[in-house]
Amino acid sequence: MAKLFHQSLFNQKLIAKRQAVASTPAIHKDLLRNWAATIADQSISLQKETAIRSSFLQTFFVQILGYTPFGAGTTQTLHEEKNAGAGRADAALGFFSHDKHSESKKIIAVIELKGADTRDLEAIMPWRHKIPVTQAWEYAMDTPGCQFVIVSNMVEIRLYAVGHTRLVFETFELRAIADSDSEYQRFMLLLSAPNLLQGHTANLLKDSAVADKLITNQLY
Repeated sequence: MAKLFHQSLFNQKLIAKRQAVASTPAIHKDLLRNWAATIADQSISLQKETAIRSSFLQTFFVQILGYTPFGAGTTQTLHEEKNAGAGRADAALGFFSHDKHSESKKIIAVIELKGADTRDLEAIMPWRHKIPVTQAWEYAMDTPGCQFVIVSNMVEIRLYAVGHTRLVFETFELRAIADSDSEYQRFMLLLSAPNLLQGHTANLLKDSAVADKLITNQLY
């Protein structure tokens, strides 16, 4: 898959220190391997994004990362088809209340999904005249308080942070997460519900900036 040159969003040495050293739980390993198998045999490329969007969100964001969809708990933290400014993101992560007297929300991250046939997330979509990453960023910029941008073609997941350019992001190859305990732990450290929703991911970003500045100061 073609990619623009990019800088990692987080200091990788810091992430290596902070992520857990443990095996992938068996139930997650099975989910990951099942999804990875559809990438390996290319059957996922035959599926339209809209046909497997819910399955993708359920597998990765609910069952693995731990977000709560509507009707599954007292606090909804995953909202599909969420209005974001003048557009509608495929999903959003945050806190969503649907009390009959008031509807409150706090969107922490917007999610834009494409099908696996979108091999290059940097390629212009003919029907929109923009790239998927730009589309996702527009949703984020029109959403007050949004901190992160997630873009995926269901083969790769990218994590961007508002305030950084689109050339600075973390990437997670889903087959690599299935095969590597270390990649799984990095995925969980940065995107799991407890870490993203409670500000730990944002704090890691701040700590990474400090670590990068120390390196720069040592060089000069």
